[in-house]
Amino acid sequence: MKPVKCCLVTPDIVGPVRNGGIGTYCDQLMRLLVARGWEVTVLFTARCETGSPAAFRDGFLRQHGVRFVATEELAPAPAPELPPNPAATTARTVLRFLTAEQPAFDLCFFQDWQAHGFAATEARSIGSALPCTRTVVLMHGSSLWQRQGMRALPWRGLADVQLDHLEACAARRADEVVAPSQHMLDWTRANGWSFDGDTRVLPTMLEGIEPGEQVPLNRRHLVFFGRLETRKGLELLVTALDRLRRAGPLPGRPAGEPLRVTFLGKPGVAGGTDAETFLDQAGTRLQSFARFETLTTLDHHDALGYLRGHMDALVLCPSLGDNLPFTVLEASALGCHLLATRVGGITEIFQPGANLPEPEPGALANAIARAFSQGECRPPARHSPAGARQAWHHYLDELEHRCQPPANPAPGTTGTPSAGKPEPKASAVMTAGAAAHQLRVIVPFYNAGPTIGPTLECLAAQELAGLRVTVIDDGSDDPGSLHELGRLRGHYAGRQPHWTFMRQDNSGPSAARNHAARSCAEPLLAFVDSDNLPYPDMASSLLAAIGRTGADAITCHSHVFHDRPGDPSDSSDVVAVYAPTGGPLVAGLFDNVFGDTNMIIRRESLFAAGGFNETVRGVEDWLLLFRLAAAGHDLRVLPRPLFRYRVRQDGVFLTSQLLDRHQPVIEAAAAGAPSWIRSLLEMNVGQHLTLQSVCGGVDQVKELAGRLDKRDARIGRLSERIDSLRAERDRLKQRLKEARGQLDRQPLRRFEQRLRRFLKNKKGA
Repeated sequence: MKPVKCCLVTPDIVGPVRNGGIGTYCDQLMRLLVARGWEVTVLFTARCETGSPAAFRDGFLRQHGVRFVATEELAPAPAPELPPNPAATTARTVLRFLTAEQPAFDLCFFQDWQAHGFAATEARSIGSALPCTRTVVLMHGSSLWQRQGMRALPWRGLADVQLDHLEACAARRADEVVAPSQHMLDWTRANGWSFDGDTRVLPTMLEGIEPGEQVPLNRRHLVFFGRLETRKGLELLVTALDRLRRAGPLPGRPAGEPLRVTFLGKPGVAGGTDAETFLDQAGTRLQSFARFETLTTLDHHDALGYLRGHMDALVLCPSLGDNLPFTVLEASALGCHLLATRVGGITEIFQPGANLPEPEPGALANAIARAFSQGECRPPARHSPAGARQAWHHYLDELEHRCQPPANPAPGTTGTPSAGKPEPKASAVMTAGAAAHQLRVIVPFYNAGPTIGPTLECLAAQELAGLRVTVIDDGSDDPGSLHELGRLRGHYAGRQPHWTFMRQDNSGPSAARNHAARSCAEPLLAFVDSDNLPYPDMASSLLAAIGRTGADAITCHSHVFHDRPGDPSDSSDVVAVYAPTGGPLVAGLFDNVFGDTNMIIRRESLFAAGGFNETVRGVEDWLLLFRLAAAGHDLRVLPRPLFRYRVRQDGVFLTSQLLDRHQPVIEAAAAGAPSWIRSLLEMNVGQHLTLQSVCGGVDQVKELAGRLDKRDARIGRLSERIDSLRAERDRLKQRLKEARGQLDRQPLRRFEQRLRRFLKNKKGA
């Protein structure tokens, strides 16, 4: 059986990050995969907190036999991506790394938080990449989950809403989703998430923790264990301590002796400020009752060491909402005196009936007082490290079996059959070759003589044989353009039997598209503007994608280039990549996150949405796709550039006013709603655009600074390498010189010199 080649993609892991639940989880998983003999690569998608990527590259290989790669060292995208979205950009960097790997990974694990698997799971699901790489998303707690725990609104505005969308999409499109608690799966579904692949609950692994010494409870010491933030119950504990102060002496505690309270965890946000400021203020207020100390710089190993050295303390994990937190698992495995709240997946850690207080100040204060009175607080655990290990081994056995090549592969096939590749929807199965007659490409034309020729050349060069194309002239009146269109009609008349040329009175490009769509019978339509340049696989890729997914419409990425005088087919200067994410719908009010007119769409879906709006110019594609998404149609984005988009300085989009571009979308969103809703949307869009114009320059400077830092770092590494090679060259020169000196002193060298002189003299004679 060949070893499974897998990639663990994570923004958090023990080593580069000081401490964190996701990091501990990924460290445990990495060790288990290595122990099974798998070939493991860790792709780290954040900034290293505690050292350089080079140090961890060497350390992971030496300690674990694991290849460590940091995305901060990978080459950036060849061109800026639009609309700007940092999480999506990182996800596409991950996809580029995965697709460049040879041989391909059999398996890839992603984390739900930060959505760095978004591009990979979408590309595999739609059939554009990673055909033999099974994708698994591991659930910890999404950004929305964390905000709810923090009792916070999306304070970053559109960025938070977009990240929520990416995280949900990454999980939805994955082959499998693994959650450590049933509560987490229930929460995701209650918050609108859905999954195309399999879901399962696997308890969190916890290896290498031996129980500490079982000692009586010390009524003088409390330890808050976890990130210092609202979600983990920091404010809840402080409020409970204030109640205990007002209630009088604690059981078994002499009056007037302050309680020692240690806060052990990475600092976060609490009480509307940073956690350390919050604790300073609370500590001053409660100093007669409790003395606070904070330990925020310990790594995972040292934090456990602290608990092991204070087994008599009462450890508190008073979360307001949680999954299956490592803090609770670790404190329970150590055998600490432990109080955790009855929330989320924490209840799945302990036996039914365990005494867990509700996440409320009075309940927590009473539980602390009860523990002090009893002198003991160790709720019986249901979670078993041995049971978790066995469940994971069974699961990995399944994955290992799926990743093996077939015993008798079909002729002409290589590698794993599909590694769990999702099957197309049964109702939508079609092959590109058999379905070419179902697709009609529509090209509206108006006085576009200089650009229409290259566009039609690209369509004639499509890989899809027998492509059907309709060119509709929207009442052109430029003699040169009409002459060129006539020439092209004659040129393709005998070469492309399925091409047609139509004409209508000038009514605008939307009317031209709608007219051509009504006049044809094909159930699938694709639209190409007369100045864009499709790549050879555009039609076949879009056709295969809509057949595989059964979607109502599929758009794609594109390369953006500036129009130049001269050859209109010259698009070598790509200035950006338009990479829409396909949603969320609310983001579609501010930017076109759905795609371009260059799309494939089911004819029935086009007209169910009313077709292209013939009263607007420049945003008709944006408006159509927004209305499709708002009506619940299945809209997908093929995450690969399939055409080149020409930017013209006199184009409608660039020359129109901001209000003209956004007003049609606002009106569509507010249709049927009270008038104040429309005013609210206009206000939000206006504020967003103003903030975007102010911050855009700052963001560009930051991006350029980041690129310069990466360039300087690479130059520095190359300089060090050059210096090393020069030193090695000098050493070799010295050794060569010494060897020649030794050779000169040898008899053979002297004989050679005499022989040369003899031959020279003889030749002279």
